[in-house]
Amino acid sequence: MRRLGLVGGMSWETTLIYYRRLHEEAAAAHGPLTPAPLLLDTVDFPALIGLQDQADWTGAADLLGGCARRLEAAGAEAVALCSNTAHLAADGVQEQLDVPLLSIVDAVLEALPAGTRKPLLLGTAYTMQSPLFTRPLEQRGMMPLLPTENDQQWLQDTIFEELAAGIVRPQAQDHLHRMVAASDADCLLLACTELTLFDYPAGRPKVDSLEAHVGQLSRWMLADV
Repeated sequence: MRRLGLVGGMSWETTLIYYRRLHEEAAAAHGPLTPAPLLLDTVDFPALIGLQDQADWTGAADLLGGCARRLEAAGAEAVALCSNTAHLAADGVQEQLDVPLLSIVDAVLEALPAGTRKPLLLGTAYTMQSPLFTRPLEQRGMMPLLPTENDQQWLQDTIFEELAAGIVRPQAQDHLHRMVAASDADCLLLACTELTLFDYPAGRPKVDSLEAHVGQLSRWMLADV
């Protein structure tokens, strides 16, 4: 297996899921006691949020790049940012590395069901209001849908004030279900790793960015080349 470096802490709640799922993939492939060859560096999340609030993606790239460079120096053969929003600084991070940065955006695009035309893009306000996903989706002939402005703000607040701290309130779950039901999207695109903590109504396909990224990372990690 190849050694993978994770830049985590965005939030640590979902970094735990990355860590567990990648170990599960290694165990499934090579036996129940086999660990995944992982390195982890945790970013200063409050500092990163402050840079994101200022739209200082150069500063964010420097902060994330410091984590990524430490992982590379420690022996990581590839690096992953365990966050969708952090990928707004991904190009600046990759410029600091000699090893590849494995993109969550690429993983999500690969995981979209065939025939998807109108995915509902759910994530932080930074992600929803940026071209991070909308541009590649449109380039593939899709028409990404966004929640209303009020619901975009609700998602932003819920992600940072509740989900990132591991809090899943029934009222928030109900609000999410109403928001999804009001959309005529043909697929849900969960473009925030914290959104994996919610349950979703059945009957509509969804792409969970965390699970899509874990799939991409495990395939890379398990390729014994």
